[in-house]
Amino acid sequence: MEELQGEEDTLLNVDIKGASIAVRRRFVQKVYGLLTTQLALTVLIATEIVLLASASGNVASWISSHEWLLWASVIGTFSIMCCMLCCRDAMRSYPTNYVLLFTFTAFEAVLIGLVSTMFTPQSLLLAAGVTTLIFLALTAYAMQAKTDFTGSAPYLFAGMLILFIFGLILGLLPLIGVPIAVSTAIYDCLGVLVFSFAIIFDTQLMLGEWGGHKVAIAIDEYVFAALNLYLDIINLFLHMVSLFGERR
Repeated sequence: MEELQGEEDTLLNVDIKGASIAVRRRFVQKVYGLLTTQLALTVLIATEIVLLASASGNVASWISSHEWLLWASVIGTFSIMCCMLCCRDAMRSYPTNYVLLFTFTAFEAVLIGLVSTMFTPQSLLLAAGVTTLIFLALTAYAMQAKTDFTGSAPYLFAGMLILFIFGLILGLLPLIGVPIAVSTAIYDCLGVLVFSFAIIFDTQLMLGEWGGHKVAIAIDEYVFAALNLYLDIINLFLHMVSLFGERR
């Protein structure tokens, strides 16, 4: 515990402009360690929910009887996210930042589990495998690319905004009797492109001067760095499931 606290102090007390390559390297290692733990926790919780739903014999009935779980996870997810955004100082303070991060991850894992119950195991594995390959390939590219994408935040924001508006429109079209099968596929393809670019952007933002990039996330915001990559992966997976998933 003392060693961990010492590492925390090292990262917290070094200004981003004066951070050495060695410090940035330890920062990156910490981020990927947190990200791996988040993904492992997500898989464990989501798998347990899928198994419980499958064991019931009637997945639709199980989901209906556990609607409270959906609302609890949605409210919990947004509540923790608001805390993270409004209390940025807490996100730089150990162990409060860890508590917020993994509480958010647990709520998000419940949502992933509930969504996953609607698809066959084979299609879930396919989506997870494709997502993993894309993430690894894009991470390798982001680390080796000579092009600096860290100045592309406005373009990424525009893509996210378009994706959000597109999603709202898709939610309203069925209410007026408009078929959305093709539009949903286009929406998911757009989502894959946007979050694929987000992985490159967030990876280079995390690498900072270690990768020769002009813009970098502060070294005391390693929890935010892990959270950004986690959300990129989760959203990419959800769009992959929607594209390739076979419903039960």
